[in-house]
Amino acid sequence: MTINKKLENYLKNIDKYSENISITGNYFSGDKVKLAEKFQYQGFTVIDADTYNVDSLEINKFEESKVIGVTGPSGAGKSTLCCKFLSYGFAVVDCDAIAHSILEKNIHVKKKLVEHFGNVILDNDYKINRKKLKSIVFNSNDNLLFLNRTIFKYIAKKVILEIQKNISNNKKQVVDAPLLFEYNLDKVCDKVIVLLYDGSRSRWKI
Repeated sequence: MTINKKLENYLKNIDKYSENISITGNYFSGDKVKLAEKFQYQGFTVIDADTYNVDSLEINKFEESKVIGVTGPSGAGKSTLCCKFLSYGFAVVDCDAIAHSILEKNIHVKKKLVEHFGNVILDNDYKINRKKLKSIVFNSNDNLLFLNRTIFKYIAKKVILEIQKNISNNKKQVVDAPLLFEYNLDKVCDKVIVLLYDGSRSRWKI
């Protein structure tokens, strides 16, 4: 299936993905060796972040890939790996940066979150304070699920738009996405790289 067809299918199914989005944290919880075996069985490239040297990355293995997903738990080295790709001319789609921008600028998201959580999540300038929001959603699975479902479509559509723009500019790209699997973004990638380390715990980065 062509990358454009994958993107088209993703947008067609975005409502279903939104309804079925899960609580984050399950994909990278557990024994590193068993997780590596599971991801390798699914055809993904697994990198051991405890021993890996980013300078040893064999870029030639990814030359035929237009969209590469990079995922893993917080602190595993996703940004460092993406910077390596950047130095070889790849574009980087930073999902965390997109999420931060949406929380800061999207008035519809802000309205829904304030209606649900109250003004306690706002700072003195009436902007969403990510630290305050984080303290609330991490204490409640229901709150985390509400947050995910509120912002999912905005993030996903922006990511797809960035991918399409890079393709139009004939740019190969990596998608730096802590929630690659939760957001079903692996479905639009030619290859997926999973970084793992001992004691991995996936976290939503707000």
